[in-house]
Amino acid sequence: MLRWSGRVAVVTGASSGIGAAIAQELVKQGLQVVGLDRQEVLIFWVVSEAKSLVERLPRRRGVGMPAPAGALADLGTIRSRAWWDTQRGRPLEEHVECTPGTFHHIKCDISNDEEIMAAFEWLRNNRNGLGILVNCAGVATSSKLTETATRELHNIMDVNVIGLSICTREAVKLMRERGVDDGHIININSVAGHYIPNSLNIHLYSASKHAVTVLTEGLRRELVQLNFHIRVTVSSI
Repeated sequence: MLRWSGRVAVVTGASSGIGAAIAQELVKQGLQVVGLDRQEVLIFWVVSEAKSLVERLPRRRGVGMPAPAGALADLGTIRSRAWWDTQRGRPLEEHVECTPGTFHHIKCDISNDEEIMAAFEWLRNNRNGLGILVNCAGVATSSKLTETATRELHNIMDVNVIGLSICTREAVKLMRERGVDDGHIININSVAGHYIPNSLNIHLYSASKHAVTVLTEGLRRELVQLNFHIRVTVSSI
């Protein structure tokens, strides 16, 4: 990952789970990480975790001083629900300078195309290109198709398929604008996107993940035809 130090990476769904772990690891590897998520309180935890993580790293020759202590809470104090409640409405430290990487959060609902477009416009104006996009945001439901509310139907497809597609489109556009020819687009998928599950409660979720499988392969072929060297991969969990 040394050659990626200083490059820009966008991670959607960066506030928890796999997305948070990926964001933190990329910061540790020296990347300028921009995390997109709608849950600001959880993003606060990711920022704190990332800063704490890099402060615990061994010093490296040629690397600057560890990040100074800021207003972020110590990791030992952020586990309880009561702590979360105290953070609601608290101004967030949007940008954290860490050693060796950085983390910047943008509140962005991946089901909202206007918020996605605004986030990528911020990237265009405030970052020097884009090297990596990790599409990790996703939602699931546990209900039969015949019993699922229309709003929930829209939400699953808007996040898992439409939002992912818009992020991918804008990332490719930004990479091409800046002449990036070694970029990576990584779609975090599910094994449910590769078979038809027996459970009657996850067919809609599975359908959205099958769409991700198809979109990933389709984009790979599209970029080959354009002679545009961006690696598109899918990781199924």
